[in-house]
Amino acid sequence: MGKKSKRRQGKAPQKSKVMASKTSAKSCSHGLPPADPNDFVAMNRLKVRQEAITTVVENFQQTEEFARDWSVVIMGAIKNLERRNLVDELMVSCAVSNAADCIINRHQNYRDHGFLLLYIALTMEYWIQVGGEEFESLVSDNVDPKSRRKHPWLTEYSKKLCNIVTERDLIRCLVKLIPCDCLDDAKEECKNSLKTKICFHCQRQFSKSELYFCSKCEIARYCSEECLLADWKEHRPFCKGCPRHRNKKS
Repeated sequence: MGKKSKRRQGKAPQKSKVMASKTSAKSCSHGLPPADPNDFVAMNRLKVRQEAITTVVENFQQTEEFARDWSVVIMGAIKNLERRNLVDELMVSCAVSNAADCIINRHQNYRDHGFLLLYIALTMEYWIQVGGEEFESLVSDNVDPKSRRKHPWLTEYSKKLCNIVTERDLIRCLVKLIPCDCLDDAKEECKNSLKTKICFHCQRQFSKSELYFCSKCEIARYCSEECLLADWKEHRPFCKGCPRHRNKKS
């Protein structure tokens, strides 16, 4: 059915040289560009984006809806931002910064809001990179798999999001994205926690070593052959459209 998940060894990500000064985590901007109080245009540009991303979180109400079809929630949020010409690198930074604040402040539903903001930030990066129309058409389930195979970034994007399923994943990803050390304590706290991932079919958490990769795309994970077979009808369009699947056959 596939190979066992393995912990891949690699070099630790290097922190940005532009490290934040020794300020409290609550007052840190987590990588947002410093705004000159005398530059009213820059101040307003940042304020508009901060208010917009806050509204996205406030409009996000049902955890069940996000769990059922998070891609629809994310796509809808980004399309609303694009109508206001707010999808840019600064908005990506705002989403990442706010996601870091969610973990640090641990307010109600901080995990759900943190996941939402990080998924939006990662999706916006690819949206900007490949263009909104192309991105939206290629992530749609209705696209011919042969068309999807021509775009290797799609596998990269899917793998990134599929690997962020637990709070531990969320924190580790954010640590790589922000230039300050505000999340180092949170990362240390979860270092000794069990490394878990979620079965793509039954949605239950298992130890990472207990799960199998789909042998075709090497992205989807399953706890058993029964779950893989039960999920194949839903997973097949994505799997056949995965560039790695094509490369394995060549």
